[in-house]
Amino acid sequence: MGAVAASTFVAFLPALRNGFFVLDDGLYVENNTHIRTLGWPLLRWAFTDTLVYWHPLTWLSLAVDYRLWGLDPFGYHLTNVLLHALNAVLVFFLTLRLGLRRDGGAQESGPSGWAYGGAFFAAASFALHPLRVESVAWVTERKDVLYAFFFLIGITLYLLRDRAEPSRRAWLYGASLSCACLSLMSKPVALAFPLVLLVIDYYLSGRMDLRRALREKLPLLAVAAVGVVLLTLKWWTVGGSELSWADRLDTALRAPALYLAGWLLPFQTAPIHPFVPLSRPTLGTPFWISVAALLGVTGACVAVARKERLFAAAWLYYLVMLLPSLHTVGDRFSYLASPGLSWMALLAADRVSNRPQAWIRPLLAAVGGVWLCFLSVRTLELQRVWGDRTAFWSRQVAAFPEVAAAHVELGAAYGESGYVLEALREFKEAERLNSASLRQSR
Repeated sequence: MGAVAASTFVAFLPALRNGFFVLDDGLYVENNTHIRTLGWPLLRWAFTDTLVYWHPLTWLSLAVDYRLWGLDPFGYHLTNVLLHALNAVLVFFLTLRLGLRRDGGAQESGPSGWAYGGAFFAAASFALHPLRVESVAWVTERKDVLYAFFFLIGITLYLLRDRAEPSRRAWLYGASLSCACLSLMSKPVALAFPLVLLVIDYYLSGRMDLRRALREKLPLLAVAAVGVVLLTLKWWTVGGSELSWADRLDTALRAPALYLAGWLLPFQTAPIHPFVPLSRPTLGTPFWISVAALLGVTGACVAVARKERLFAAAWLYYLVMLLPSLHTVGDRFSYLASPGLSWMALLAADRVSNRPQAWIRPLLAAVGGVWLCFLSVRTLELQRVWGDRTAFWSRQVAAFPEVAAAHVELGAAYGESGYVLEALREFKEAERLNSASLRQSR
């Protein structure tokens, strides 16, 4: 546990040197006068504001940071990093609790040393992956690490309830429901909570009793319904309504494949993904490749579901956690979905390790260690980009040269640094791209 928290904290130390400069940081902190006083006005505003997401708990956490640190970005980044380290510890405990058995169900005996190593791998591959940088190094994404914190606690309490004494089950269920509400108050994508519990029920028992599930999880489904309303409002207020249904379908089916590829091959170069449909022209070749990849993985999980239930459960968890955010793309939306991929990798390694050859487990441990070191190096490298505005937008323009807004931001960064000619070049390119976009839309 200590190793998970310590390695996570060390890997994200560079984030502590970053400032406020990215996109919504001004809206959330720098220019946000509401968070500068604790009291009733803050509470009233936090629970009624829908300018971005409805996430009052996120606003309150930023207000506490302001009370402690003022506008010193160090404190805000520190809170993000600490929450991320705690989430890594929770993934560690959750992996141990799930047991990752071939046939599901709780383990009868205590975890072995191999089980602890596997839980460390799952937690570390979640925490140290470069896909996490956007959620941790960006102050605005406090909502990611905060909602995940309560979400993971809620799932863990639900698992504890499965084997608890009857007198404690009602208390654990109430505590799990409370965590679901707190998670939803941090980010509406927590509406996936009751669906995740259904996946856990399937993993533990091998079946889904929908009638019993509806009766038992009715309060959680009510919480999820609130989340659906909040996310729908979000989509219609930030431009999601401008996308065609073909673009929505394109994004929804390509995003899971994109995150899967990013998890397996973490060579992404862009700090963030722009809010644009993924493919042009609509429903092109990348779309069909993504559909084939998703169908292939899903088909493989269904084929082995009877003997290897966790593969199906882990893949279902991955898809369910992505469901609320399939209207757009960004590394941050894979934050709490990625443990599902770690569990699939861990189960595959466990099955290979059951072979009689004595050298297999040491080899798997060495490969896992090298993989985690590689992830750490990529994470450290990507964080440096978030510490310098010019470097950030230069990387963004290199990855998405067709996005005019990125050229505008890079031009502004050059202008602030005194590079006038470079700034003019970027502004002209942005004007050219906007003009071309207007001609295409006519």
